[in-house]
Amino acid sequence: TIVEHVETAQEALILSISERAKVDFEYMTELCGRDKDTLISDLEGLIYRLPQETEKYVTADEYLTGNIRLKLRELENAPDGMDVSKHREALEAAQESGSKGHFCKVRLTLGRSQICHTVHKRKIPSRLEK
Repeated sequence: TIVEHVETAQEALILSISERAKVDFEYMTELCGRDKDTLISDLEGLIYRLPQETEKYVTADEYLTGNIRLKLRELENAPDGMDVSKHREALEAAQESGSKGHFCKVRLTLGRSQICHTVHKRKIPSRLEK
């Protein structure tokens, strides 16, 4: 069954990701009848605008994972007038929590150097698994 109408912006976002594999405001507007600005407001915290000149939005899952340090640096080059305070707060919270294992919290002391467990495990897994 093809869904032609939904009640909420969240439902429209789910269908947009499922059907279009992106945040597609035109499609979401067709589904729920809300304009782009209303959708952006309703989806605050669920979507983020990438800090670049061309306007592109991604889901929070995509934005708050990966290279968080790089994303924090990219905020410095955001277009004039773009408020990035909520971006920074969310990225810093994701960085602190080590979201989805992207940051190494376990360190092994081998000799004089500390080696990140995830990096070390990739190089010599047999020694760590014993």
